[in-house]
Amino acid sequence: MDFYENDWQLGACESTRNILQVLCQNINQHTASILEIKRQREKIHKEVAEKHALLQGFITKEDKVVVQVKFSFLIVGDIDTVSQDFRAEIFYQAKWQEPALAGLSKKALKELDWRQYWDPRLKIENLKDIIQDEMWYKVRREGPNRTPWVIQRRRFKGIFIEQLELQHFPCDIQDISITLITDRLRSEVELVPDMLEPSTVNRYSFQDQEEWDIYNHVQVVQGRPDSNPEIKQSYPEITATCRVKRKALLYFWNVVLPMMMMAFISLTGFAIPIIWQSARMANACTLLLTAVAFKFVISGNLPTISYLTYLDIYVLVEMLGLGIMVLVYAGLAILRPDWLGRAVPLESEQPAFLGDMIALGALALFQVSFHIGFGLFFYLKTNKRRKLMKEMDEDYKRESQTKKTRMSLRKSKSDFFIGK
Repeated sequence: MDFYENDWQLGACESTRNILQVLCQNINQHTASILEIKRQREKIHKEVAEKHALLQGFITKEDKVVVQVKFSFLIVGDIDTVSQDFRAEIFYQAKWQEPALAGLSKKALKELDWRQYWDPRLKIENLKDIIQDEMWYKVRREGPNRTPWVIQRRRFKGIFIEQLELQHFPCDIQDISITLITDRLRSEVELVPDMLEPSTVNRYSFQDQEEWDIYNHVQVVQGRPDSNPEIKQSYPEITATCRVKRKALLYFWNVVLPMMMMAFISLTGFAIPIIWQSARMANACTLLLTAVAFKFVISGNLPTISYLTYLDIYVLVEMLGLGIMVLVYAGLAILRPDWLGRAVPLESEQPAFLGDMIALGALALFQVSFHIGFGLFFYLKTNKRRKLMKEMDEDYKRESQTKKTRMSLRKSKSDFFIGK
């Protein structure tokens, strides 16, 4: 009896295993089929999107279209000097006249397929990495003829490339720029700053306030601020620039002040008796190696550049002064008649004592005059650009007030139909 019962149990287990194997095979087949359907659907969607994009590329107009662009720097932060990039959240608004929408009702405007209409095809030229991107449209009618305007709005967050100018480091002022470019020719489209709405920057959301201060103004120019106006580009560009200034006190307390102290402390080596030139040279060499360490620290905070910053010049001159001091100590040792170990009368050491005093006076005069002269030069050079930024802030404030007044008058005569 037990034999038949065990045999039945074995048969049931075998049947159950066979059923589970069949079920697993069916599940794997269905999963593969679902994945294949998903891949095919994504492929079809991609082909449709490419066809729509290609179709939109053939949508042209006989006359050149003027596209007005407004920028807003919503969030600016994490300006990386070494990698020469910054993180930001940007909003831009591009608007242009579209007579093809003149006869459409509000309901028809809400159901528009924008891929069938002309588009400036704007792209961000200095974008390094996109994190978030959103775009939407709206239509507005203006003027006595109620001309329709298409308003394209885009909000995106990402990492952007910026070529930093570091000659005035650490009192430098840097441009934070966004450049829009289109692959349409200049004969088709012209990108201009918005004539009614000023571009803005949100200073209160600036995230890198420990190292930088941000200015109020936003400068919008056709092309790029540093481009040569005599060279005409084939494709239109427009650039919005806000500016930040570095807080230099961090580098003053951590680099300039220690280097200044080392420079003047090195003069105390002359207090060591002239007969102990080895102790003098050891002291000067120690300070020189410390200055080299400071130079490496500064280089680690800067990208690879082919020119010297003002802070580089200061540290290198101080290193040169310490190097000259080591050579002076060696020369003074040679001037002493007993440098070969021979005993000599005290009168014969007078030239060495005199040279020691002259060297002390010359090096002290060099340090004092260099710090005063370089300090004045540094202040005048950096303060000139900072004054210019303040003037641009004032001009921007007046221009913004004028545009806001015009915009308030225009809005009272405009109709909004669709969009956010």
